[in-house]
Amino acid sequence: MRLPDDNGLDVLSEFVAKGIAVIVITAHGGVSDAVHAVKLGATDYLKKPIDLEELLLIVQKSENAVKVNYSLDYSRQRNNHAIQHASEGTKLLGESLSVQNVRAQIVRILQIDLLENDIAPTVMVTGEAGTGKDLAARLLHISCRQNVQVKDKRSDKPFVDID
Repeated sequence: MRLPDDNGLDVLSEFVAKGIAVIVITAHGGVSDAVHAVKLGATDYLKKPIDLEELLLIVQKSENAVKVNYSLDYSRQRNNHAIQHASEGTKLLGESLSVQNVRAQIVRILQIDLLENDIAPTVMVTGEAGTGKDLAARLLHISCRQNVQVKDKRSDKPFVDID
């Protein structure tokens, strides 16, 4: 909190603005400073003397949070990329009976009347690895976004791929 050349909270804001995770460690300050630091974006706040085991846990928690945020950013970028390509005409390729059945199922799902609470049906896509489940699910999601009759409160939400 009391740095020779600056205030710790001012430095904190600079680091947070650059996307750097910050753990505030100080011998000075109280609960209100801790609350203020966390509101400004600090990952955590420790008062000296420091328990090294607690510090290690906080650093690990911070690392995990950074990994989760990175994964979320990656998923958002992947989703935006898929939406962009779907609007450019991404489609299921092939004329086999299986591919025709998947296309027909997507059309049937889009034709299902909305339930009383204005929510399109929940769909689970299953199959073996590499069969295009992700593509089929993305196409269904994008088709629901584009289909005026199937607009519901989830239509404008991002597609979330869970492996």
